Amino acid sequence: LAYQPHFSAVALTQLFQGHVAASNILLFMPKEKALAEMLIHLIKQKLTSSAATIYLVGDKRSGIQSFAKNSSEDFQKQQSLSHHYLYTAQIKAAQATAQDGIQASETRNKETLSKKTQIKDTLSSKEVTGFFQSYEHDGLRLFNLPSVFSFQKPDEGSLLLIPHFKDFPAERVLDFGCGSGLLTCSYLKQHPKAQLDALDANAFALLSTEKSAQANRQTLNQTLLSNGLQLVNTQYDLIFSNPPFHQGQEQTYDIAKQFIADAHRHLKPGGKLLIVANRFLPYEPTILSTFGNCKELSNNSRYKIIASYKKS
Repeated sequence: LAYQPHFSAVALTQLFQGHVAASNILLFMPKEKALAEMLIHLIKQKLTSSAATIYLVGDKRSGIQSFAKNSSEDFQKQQSLSHHYLYTAQIKAAQATAQDGIQASETRNKETLSKKTQIKDTLSSKEVTGFFQSYEHDGLRLFNLPSVFSFQKPDEGSLLLIPHFKDFPAERVLDFGCGSGLLTCSYLKQHPKAQLDALDANAFALLSTEKSAQANRQTLNQTLLSNGLQLVNTQYDLIFSNPPFHQGQEQTYDIAKQFIADAHRHLKPGGKLLIVANRFLPYEPTILSTFGNCKELSNNSRYKIIASYKKS
């Protein structure tokens, strides 16, 4: 089994389907130490053998040395080369039976407020309970796991978008890139009867959004694990997003253009698109060429809110 930080969370979820049948596990040190801790915890929960060896690899800047030193696992340095390090540790499987896993899955299905989820039985919020962090915003309590966008506090782009929700009531709604559920829960607070789908490529984000909705006594229509809109068959009245690809890198703008085209296909006639964009990224020409209309609703020094609608 191998996990690299650049693997999509969809691939990560597939790794954790059922159980992990591996005696040697290669883990590339992620940027977040809490994520490394959570991954090791999950691996121990999923191991089919009684023990396994973890090979932890990373460069000096990743924080691998301090992580290995402070980890609850007994990591031993085996090799170093040009500021890259290899540590190993023997881990023991958590004392859980297959029946425990079935019961945990059944409990989760009863507790979640989602009517449908495409995480299915691959991951359970119970398996990562100790790794949730939470914060409050505008009377809402938001939960998130390591690696989830908007970790421990609301981000500036979302705060610029939320006040516009009052002007966009809709029946069928999609939050693209839901993260901790800040936008999802903020929209449902203003429009509690909306049938809202929350989508993210990160399975941990979906668990976070589900827990956030549950904490605020809100109902999600469904959660969707997808790296884009490929798995989505629904036509929506509104798609909103603080997209995860507006970090100013050239390659991310191509992803943004694909998202705009896909969003147009998944909107009903008259359906609306509402997104956060970096001020310096030229979204408007792409939106105009796709939708035939584009309007900037607000902006600040870093972000702008753009709205468009699909013509009949």
